[in-house]
Amino acid sequence: MPQSNSPASARDQDNLSAVRWCRYLVRACYVAIAVNLAVLIAVWYFFAFGHPGVDHVSYWAKYIILPTLVMLGANLAADYLVRSRRFSVTAKEYVTLFLILILCAMVSLIHSIVAVLLASFIIPVLVSTIFSNLRMTTVIYALSQAFLILGAVNMRFFSTRAFEYWIWMEALTASGLLAAAYLLARVLVQYGAASIMAISYFAHSKLSLEEKLNLDPLTGIYNRRAYDELLPRLMRESRLNRQPLTIVALDIDDFKQVNDIYGHSAGDRALLMLVELLRQEMPERSVLFRIGGDEFILLFMDYTEEEAFIVCRNLLSALRGACLPEAKGLELSFSCGIAGMSETLAQPESLFQAADAALYSAKNKGKKRIVMYEGQGRMPIPAQKTASD
Repeated sequence: MPQSNSPASARDQDNLSAVRWCRYLVRACYVAIAVNLAVLIAVWYFFAFGHPGVDHVSYWAKYIILPTLVMLGANLAADYLVRSRRFSVTAKEYVTLFLILILCAMVSLIHSIVAVLLASFIIPVLVSTIFSNLRMTTVIYALSQAFLILGAVNMRFFSTRAFEYWIWMEALTASGLLAAAYLLARVLVQYGAASIMAISYFAHSKLSLEEKLNLDPLTGIYNRRAYDELLPRLMRESRLNRQPLTIVALDIDDFKQVNDIYGHSAGDRALLMLVELLRQEMPERSVLFRIGGDEFILLFMDYTEEEAFIVCRNLLSALRGACLPEAKGLELSFSCGIAGMSETLAQPESLFQAADAALYSAKNKGKKRIVMYEGQGRMPIPAQKTASD
């Protein structure tokens, strides 16, 4: 069965992703505990073993056994809670974050100087993830490690404080933590880049879908949905800027006859021929819509009714002689009605009805007609001004 795209399904996918991340972080903490234990034992062996001033029992109890048991116990408990089905996803996320917090606290208690060595270098590594550039993050990590080593050398040989051999244990531990921060930064960069790509793809897909919903599938021009969305906004802008706005309701003459006698393929061809002409000849600051069948709306911004009348007359002249081969050379023509926004035609519906009424009048007068709407509240013009051949 196809997967559901419902909100519930999307939430389930997000929850599964969150749980996977929790399990991944818990496993990463196991690795961190093992690395910390190995570093502590290595430091003890190479720097403290055989040293007369070191209490080895106290060292193992304080720095190796007890911290490792505490961290391992916290990790096992978190692992159990994350894998259990009795706890919510939010609870599992909090448990994972608390686990990491406990590990950081234990490392800070064990290594008192780690914060000094590490704080100045881990921040640039994590901040580098903002730029979502793995190469940059790698370079910053390498420089941070170099500066960390230089800092340890400076503290060991040039500081007045007696760090002795302990500084190398602290430096190695800080280096391991910095490496862990780098690995986390890589994950963040990759995850962030994937998220950005997913968001961009989703946004692009959404825009593409919305654009397709606003286009007529046959002609490729805007449809009735786009007209209903765009006209109110353009009317508000025209009113605010005190600019004229005129619409033209247009349809093809004898279109029903073309469909009935010569078939819908001939009708489609007539629509495409008309749209191609309108696209080529319509001026700037104008928009073309197909609102159904052979009915079109031409929307003119910054055009008065008289100026729109001249444009339509030129369009009608440009169409003269265009014939449909599928309809035995039938000449293609149109009729239209013009209405401009005014005090009485201040709403989208009333403006459309006025243009439609003028178109109806043009149809009643015959073919190839252009009629301007005559109503109250607009500048006087010759009543039922028409254009024909």
